[in-house]
Amino acid sequence: MAIIEGRKEESYDLEEREELRNRFDRYQRKGQIVFTTFHQSMSYEDFIEGIKPKTAGDKITYEVEPGIFRRICDRASRTSGNFATVIEQFKADILEGQRKENLTIKSKDTTFDIVYRGTNTFHIQPHNTTKSDPWYPINIDQLQQAFESGSFEKTYNVTYLRETINYLKEHYNLRRESNIKAEEADQERYVLIIDEINRGNVSQIFGELITLIEPSKRLGNAESLEVTLPYSKTTFGVPNNLYIIGTMNTADRSAEALDTALRRRFCFEEMPPRPELLKPGYRFWSLLWAAKLVKWEDKDYMADEKSLLEFQGATEKIWNERKTLWDAFEKEGKKPAQAEKLAAEEFLGPDLSMLLKIINGRIELLLDRDHLIGHSFFIGVKSWSDLQGTFSQNILPLLQEYFYGDYGKIRLVLGDGFVRPKAGQVKFAVAADTYGFEEREIFEVMHHAGDTEAFKTAFYGISTSLKPKNESVAAD
Repeated sequence: MAIIEGRKEESYDLEEREELRNRFDRYQRKGQIVFTTFHQSMSYEDFIEGIKPKTAGDKITYEVEPGIFRRICDRASRTSGNFATVIEQFKADILEGQRKENLTIKSKDTTFDIVYRGTNTFHIQPHNTTKSDPWYPINIDQLQQAFESGSFEKTYNVTYLRETINYLKEHYNLRRESNIKAEEADQERYVLIIDEINRGNVSQIFGELITLIEPSKRLGNAESLEVTLPYSKTTFGVPNNLYIIGTMNTADRSAEALDTALRRRFCFEEMPPRPELLKPGYRFWSLLWAAKLVKWEDKDYMADEKSLLEFQGATEKIWNERKTLWDAFEKEGKKPAQAEKLAAEEFLGPDLSMLLKIINGRIELLLDRDHLIGHSFFIGVKSWSDLQGTFSQNILPLLQEYFYGDYGKIRLVLGDGFVRPKAGQVKFAVAADTYGFEEREIFEVMHHAGDTEAFKTAFYGISTSLKPKNESVAAD
């Protein structure tokens, strides 16, 4: 959203997650943000364009259908005018089930109802028909193509396409680039987010368009390039106002296969773990602001607060002064200094921030910095039971994957409380040295299922820096 709204990333730290999520969803519905995930089956036909089967009545036809990348490029291109914004609003207005009755479009040539049922199609029902179920499809891509070009060649249901465009022009102010102010167009930025970008065959997926994503080759620049697409035979370029963000986990073994040509065309920014977000005071500050409208009487909030503060070992001082602190926070608005103030308070329970630093320091020494564990595993932990589940379901399996079953190294990271030598010697049927077999140490993993006290002992045994402080003080 920082790209679309032209703001600095750090400015979003002071906004509530729910509001950020609502704006993100709104940009997605508008088509300014598109999210996709690369995988081994992703192809050029899915991403750029391909020939896909379509049904029109009882007939099956094969048409060129734009893929994810071409769709967002078309929306970002100024030749589309405000089409993307208008069409999303129109979809919402005529969504089936949202209106008491279907929208009716009237013209001198025809009268028909139009509804939206999802996917990339509007459905038309003419009034002057004798068929029992006369629903006809209007492809939204064809609608956009006809709007931009002013031509209805290679389209079907032409009358309905034309009258729908006319209706949108009259009632939704649909207009092309020439009717849009330059400053308004400049504000429209589009973002394509590609998750797991290293898991797809990038050379195959991008094809000849890999060159067009370079800044200097974008439309409107001095060295801009366009290519002729193989299926539609149309010229295509990448607009300047489209931003592409790729994400990947560098610990994935497939990361080495990332296409070199793609690497040259992207800037790489490391997103390291942020253990400071796990400090007890910061976590309580986040909880307060997340529930700012709930105040203190909401049962769900009271349960979350009690669980978190008891787990983190909040002192009696924190329990007694928390409402006064919150009153002051509310008056001055959300500020980072408030989190720092709470972080400076003494908490007597487990320090997850220190835990993450210790674990990652050991992993970096044994492997590399690409395998550091992220803070997200611990964000939702509010009790010893939660922490035990995180270790059992996330941390231990991840370390087993990292070290390929070398439990001695896992023991170096977590200590004897989680990995210990297995008791007892295995007796072979004959002397082992007869075949040159060298004895090796066998380990067992301790999950401490159902034994919270044993888990606490194992946790504090990871490092002396995590040793328990004075007994935590619970609320009255």
